Amino acid sequence: MKNKCKRLRCDPADLACSSDHQRWTSRDRAGEEGGQNLSCFVLNDPDDLVDLDGRAPDRPGPVRPPPDEVKKCCKEQEIAEGLKQLNNLFSGAKDIINRMGITPAPYEKPGASCISSSHEILAHFFSSERFPKCWTCRVEGRRGVLGVGQHAAIVCRSYSSDSSASSHSVLFDWWGDASNGTANSGGTPNPFYSKYPNNSGVQAGTLWDPPYYTACDGHLYQNEKGVPKPPRPPDWNALLVHKK
Repeated sequence: MKNKCKRLRCDPADLACSSDHQRWTSRDRAGEEGGQNLSCFVLNDPDDLVDLDGRAPDRPGPVRPPPDEVKKCCKEQEIAEGLKQLNNLFSGAKDIINRMGITPAPYEKPGASCISSSHEILAHFFSSERFPKCWTCRVEGRRGVLGVGQHAAIVCRSYSSDSSASSHSVLFDWWGDASNGTANSGGTPNPFYSKYPNNSGVQAGTLWDPPYYTACDGHLYQNEKGVPKPPRPPDWNALLVHKK
């Protein structure tokens, strides 16, 4: 039992986890809306998730702010141009997926799951040498009310050099659109958050943490200190179902 509870998430099955194994001693005031484990609070991840009075759904974890030298050129025009580039990169990823005959895999089946496809599309973004300035992206995993349903998609957010530029966010959800016949990609992530209001526990985007940024000089950097670290290229073949 000791090792089972030693992780930064509250699983509905972990009803027997004790307080010294990362379970809160008081009930979450959100009640069942926060999950079946009533002693789970902010998914046992208070460093990244904030719920001051215990009555709010889990919010998206905070995005690390970019270094000042990375955002010094970011105004409204640069942010708008970056959004166009993100949409172009997503369109290019969809073209590759279509040419290869990749289709969405059902939940817990091999192939292109929501999380695996999101990671490979984001790898395409970062390795393209066209990832825009003034934006950062990550894969976010979410779950529905009472833990019913879960989903992962890419969420990108803009940043600016000062308060003169508005903050923008955009969703890229190939799996959701292809599975459900929707066209949510390229729009706000609000429908994603509304349908899946809670964080899914361990962040789905840890593969890209710390995040990547494109500096004003056009170089891609990862982490707050601006240390270069080339991203890996996408592995599209990993999304194919290989029949034996």
